[in-house]
Amino acid sequence: MKTYNLAYALIALVFFSCSKSDESSGGNTNEERIDADYAVILDNDTEFSTQLLNVANEVIMLNSSQGTLVNNLKPQLSFAADSKFLQYFKTGDCSGTLSFYDFSTASSKEITPFEDLKDCSLTVNTLTTFNNSVYVGYELEISATEKQYKLRVYDENLDTNTAVDISVLQKPFDMAFANNKLFLVTFDELISDQYTLVVIDVSSNEVVEEMNLGESVRRIFSTNSDIIISYDESHTKLNSNDMSFQYIQYQEGTEPNFGSIDSRQTDSEGQLYYPFGSDILSTDGNEAAVYNFSDELVTVYSFENMLSEDQRKVEFDIETATAVAYDPSNNLILIGYKKSTGINKGGLILIKPVPVPTFKGNIDLDGIPFELFVQ
Repeated sequence: MKTYNLAYALIALVFFSCSKSDESSGGNTNEERIDADYAVILDNDTEFSTQLLNVANEVIMLNSSQGTLVNNLKPQLSFAADSKFLQYFKTGDCSGTLSFYDFSTASSKEITPFEDLKDCSLTVNTLTTFNNSVYVGYELEISATEKQYKLRVYDENLDTNTAVDISVLQKPFDMAFANNKLFLVTFDELISDQYTLVVIDVSSNEVVEEMNLGESVRRIFSTNSDIIISYDESHTKLNSNDMSFQYIQYQEGTEPNFGSIDSRQTDSEGQLYYPFGSDILSTDGNEAAVYNFSDELVTVYSFENMLSEDQRKVEFDIETATAVAYDPSNNLILIGYKKSTGINKGGLILIKPVPVPTFKGNIDLDGIPFELFVQ
């Protein structure tokens, strides 16, 4: 096992890269049987499509019963969490389409979310879902020097008659939930270029707290009861119970780089699964990574340490990891990847992360994995 100590200014980060081993080229025949169902959102350049997969005893198979997104065009914005996938498609200056798909129930819904607004210039900036509600952050251009910023809340049935607007002072940028609170990051695009954290009680839709976040916020997401606010050179961990902060500063070259990706795939322990790219890697593309916020520890699962050169370059034709998720029932990490050759071609690899990262299966896909769902 190779170990690299990447010192932070406040907390030490240890980067693990497992060395090559003959054991990593196949599974243990004494292990339990693996049975699972997955869904993959595939990027086909101008369209999204879905592919359902079944795993039986480590064999990955295409499911002929396809989950179908309401609108297969590639959206302006999307959001994935648990089994749910949201998309927004802009269709005009003041119109658009909001679609909602739930893989756990194979149910879908599509609406025109701003039918009540006429003759305006509207931009949707962020969207998310929590419990039984859908949240859409948007801005309205009133004049060349004036804008209104709002957060529109729908129930999960996307009933436009019951939608509620919450006014905020600055442009909605990103949002996350924890402890029955909405943590909304807003951006002052007119004066200061500063970001603000707006805390909203979701039971009353009232703003209960605001705090300045400075400049250059990249994204916000939740890990159990903590809120993570990421920057290029650091991240802040906010305890949603007592609202205390912990600051984690990176030294140059040690950045975990989860601020530049869209994935919000976390497990029950709050660990983040994502494609990781860094100059420290021996490969040009992204690899699969897991960030543990309890220990401030990133573990990178490199293709070259789990697969032979023939598997990587010829059999699977791997260029870069594009999506990562975790199957807790089978203790499997799912790695979606783009192929080096062929337009819009990709695949999915399954690995057992412990005790030694072990390859458990692969399937080729007609598209590049964008999001992965464990059903």
